[in-house]
This record gives sequence, C-alpha cells and structure tokens, in this order.
Amino acid sequence: MINKKLIASLSLVPWAAMLAFLPFPELSSERVEAFPSQQVPVEYENQTIGSVEMPDWNYFSFSDFEPVLTSGSINSSEYDVNEVGYDLSRQWNSGDRIESILTLGDLEEIMDAQQFSLDNISEITGDDLSFVSLDQFPLLGQSTLSELVNTIPQWQNLNLRVKNVPALAKLLNGQTIPGMKAGPNQRVAKVLKWSKFANLSFSQMPPAMQQTLNITQVTGASSVPLENYKGWETQKLDQIPGLKKVPFSKMPSALVPEIAGIARIDALWGTEEAKRYRTITGSYQQGFQVPCNENCAYLELDDIEGTGRTIRSEFEGKQWISGKYQKVNGGSGCLKMVNGGKEPTGRHPFGKAFKVSLEDTSQSDDTAQTALYFRIKVKCGATPYFLGPFPFLKVERDGWIIY
Repeated sequence: MINKKLIASLSLVPWAAMLAFLPFPELSSERVEAFPSQQVPVEYENQTIGSVEMPDWNYFSFSDFEPVLTSGSINSSEYDVNEVGYDLSRQWNSGDRIESILTLGDLEEIMDAQQFSLDNISEITGDDLSFVSLDQFPLLGQSTLSELVNTIPQWQNLNLRVKNVPALAKLLNGQTIPGMKAGPNQRVAKVLKWSKFANLSFSQMPPAMQQTLNITQVTGASSVPLENYKGWETQKLDQIPGLKKVPFSKMPSALVPEIAGIARIDALWGTEEAKRYRTITGSYQQGFQVPCNENCAYLELDDIEGTGRTIRSEFEGKQWISGKYQKVNGGSGCLKMVNGGKEPTGRHPFGKAFKVSLEDTSQSDDTAQTALYFRIKVKCGATPYFLGPFPFLKVERDGWIIY
C-alpha cells in the first residue's frame, strides 16, 4: 500500500479525486482511437515521474471492447431458474462481441441501463430513431398489444385512435371480428378489449414489413424506460438500439472505483514461477492476498517512490498473479456454483462492475496484457467473474499500473 507521505505528495490531492475518475476534466486526454484512454500524471514530491494509462470513460463504451478471447457458457442446470426469476443461460464463442453476450439484466447492478428509454439513448448517441426499424428492437416486437397498453402511457389515452399509431394501423389492417373491423378511426382502447386484437404483436408482421416500419411509428414506445417492457432482463445489449455506443460516464449509474493505489512494474515473470505468497490478487470471497503454488506468471511491483533497495517498503516486491492460470473462489448465493464457483484471480480497481485480470506476460519484450471479466448479479446472488476475457490495457516493465 502507498504510505500517507506518498499519498500527500501526489498532485491529485485529495486522493479521493484520483478515485473519482468519471471524468478527469482537468487533465489533458490523449485519445487512443482503438481504445479510448487517457494518461494520468503520476507525481512524487512535486515532480512528475511518469503517467499511468486509464480508460477515458467519457468516450469508452461497449462498442470499444475487443472480442472475447475464449468460449464459454452458462447452463440452467447450474442454478435454480425459479429462484433467479428468469433464464440466464447462454453460450458464446471466441471472437464474439461483448454486446452479443451481456444482457440488459447483467447491467442492472453496475450501470442501471434499464432506466434508459430509447429517446434517452438517442440523445446521447445522436442516432435518429426514424432509421431504427421495428425488427431492430425485439423487446417491443415480442410484447402483445395488451402488454403494450400497460407499458406505454400514451396508449392509455381513451381518445387515441388506431391511425394515431401508424405501425398499429399496419398491423390491424384487414383484421376483423364479427360485427367489428379494426379500422384506422377506431379507438385503440376499444379495439384492444377484444382478445383477438389484444394478443397480436408486431413480431407477427412479415419481416419485410417490420423492416419498413420504424420505432417512431409506434407512438410513445421510444419514451418508455426499458425496464417497463416485459422480459427486458434477457435482452442482449445489441438488441437495444444505440446502447452499445453510450459512454460509461453517461450511464444512469457511474462506476464506483476501489483503487488502492498506483505501483511501478519492476519485473515480469512467466509460468515457470511457483510458490509466490506476497500477492495482491484474489477475489472478494478469498481476499486479495491469495498465494500461488504453480504456474505463477506475475508482475513484480514496486511502490511509487521507486528507489529500489535503498528504501525498502512493505509493498515493494508485491506480486500481481496471472488469472489466466490461477483460479480462485467467486460467486455468491443462488449463483455461486455457476462456472464451478471459480473465477480468475485479479483485482477490482474500477469497482464491482468488472474484474481486472493479468492474462499473459512476455519476458521477451517486457510487456503484459490485462483483461476484463464480468459477472451476473441478481437479488439472490451473483456468479463468479468469468464472462470474458475481454482484452484491456497493455502494461510494460518500468511502467505504472493501478491496483
């Protein structure tokens, strides 16, 4: 850990200012187009001694993630679907994008993205919803008309007529029951009293028709919070128009960091290392000093003053163990045994949203690759952090890392 004298000497005082990294308006930000990041100065005794790379959450979104590196799955046999409340099962392959793996329910704990409406999202991304077809928003299409009446406040207006909802007029065109035709001048409330009409959904329209109609032609649908739609929890992020492009700093709930400090990378070691006990990695369940017995690829760390052996602090020589090779206990409650209850060892400098794991170390060029792992959390428990790895920041010897 960084001692109090070192903390006091940092230019980012108070230290809490360093932790509140959403955003860093006072720092110049060097954008990296492939991965939005910024270089945060590291200072010691009023001198800049380097910089540490951090994600620039003002630009960073799910669309910036590189594809997942390994395949994986969640099986319904690993948990009680009734206890969870909905089906979490899915599988993914190496090369899949994160937006095709994570669901809206997965983000409830960390970002509250379900509080967004499509209007909210389009205001942030600049997307024009008139170019978003009905088939691009299956959450709307899968709802029956009777469900949409309870979801969309404007549909509860007793004077709303079928013709006032262009997509509804298309869906009901030619639909009849004895003694009644669902024509454009009929009131929506009256039409939907009949089960034949009430049980219809936009997904029953021919695909070509769904592609020609846009979201704005379903009056009021874009202003409704996503969480008001039935089944919102299971929708993949790429099934919510524009969501993957929303910067993390614009999400309804910001990330809550748990940064302990900054360390200099003194050396990188490979899998031939064993019996490493001065670790700073682990899990919430086992703590963050889990020893490594074998295949102990790791980063050897030094404290921020970096004076080497002349002043040896307690932190000097601490080890960040690779989570690619060491697995630790994770998960809780009703989801504890998903993935066998295991997750890669690592740390949470950016909070509970995801886990930072050291993946590979390269002694030939003194560099290492980190990765992110996600979890799923519901009211009755959480899975281990095992949805990944998604490539994250690259670090190097004599560089800096946030832990």
